[in-house]
Amino acid sequence: MRKTIPLAAAAGALALTGCGPKALTLPADPVEQAATCGVVAAAGARVGQAADAISKPLPLAAQAKTIHYALLAGAASEPFSQERVAAVVNRMPQIGDQVTKGKWQDLAPACAAAYPQAEAATPVTLPKDALDAQLGCYTLAAFLEKAFATQGDAYLSDTSAWSAMRRKLDDRIGSKLSARGKDDAESQASERADALGEAAKLGPPVKVMEACVARFG
Repeated sequence: MRKTIPLAAAAGALALTGCGPKALTLPADPVEQAATCGVVAAAGARVGQAADAISKPLPLAAQAKTIHYALLAGAASEPFSQERVAAVVNRMPQIGDQVTKGKWQDLAPACAAAYPQAEAATPVTLPKDALDAQLGCYTLAAFLEKAFATQGDAYLSDTSAWSAMRRKLDDRIGSKLSARGKDDAESQASERADALGEAAKLGPPVKVMEACVARFG
C-alpha cells in the first residue's frame, strides 16, 4: 500500500445512548454513505452490551465490519481510492453522535442493500489465480492489522494467524509481480492497492481472512 491509512477510533468508542426521535436517510455521497453505515454497524454491535463494555473495543467481526464499509467505498472508485478509505474512516467518529441520536436502526436495511458484501451471509470464494489470491490475502491482512493496531493488543491473538500467513506470503509476492512485468515500486504498489479493493469485494473481512488462512496459512 502506498501510504499508511490512519484508522484510529473508527467506531469502537462510540457512545450509544439509545434511539432519538429524528428520522434518518442514507446519504448519497459515497463517503458519507459508507461512514454512516459504519456507525450503524458499530451501534448495532453495541446493542445489548453491558454498560462497562461500551468503552471497550468491539468484537473482532464487528470492528472489521465497520472498517469494511471504508474499504468498499474505496473499491467503488476506479482505481481503488485509498484517499476515500481514509476519508470514510475519519468521518465515522465525526458523525457518530449525529447518527446514533437518530433512528439509526432504520438505516440497517438500506446499508445491507447498498453494501451486500458486508453482510455475514455473503459466501467467500478466493480468486483461482494464485497470485491474485495471494495479493488479496496479503494486502487485506496488512490493512486489517494496521487498523486493529489502533486498539493496542485487543485483537492480537485473534489476528495472529493472519500475521503468520502474511509473513509466509511476503517473499513470494514480489518475485511473482516481477514475473508478471511489475518490476518497479510504483507498479507493484498499484497492483497491491487494486488487490486490496478486490479483496474487499469478496465478503466480510474476517470470513475472507479465514479463507486466506485455510489456503495459504
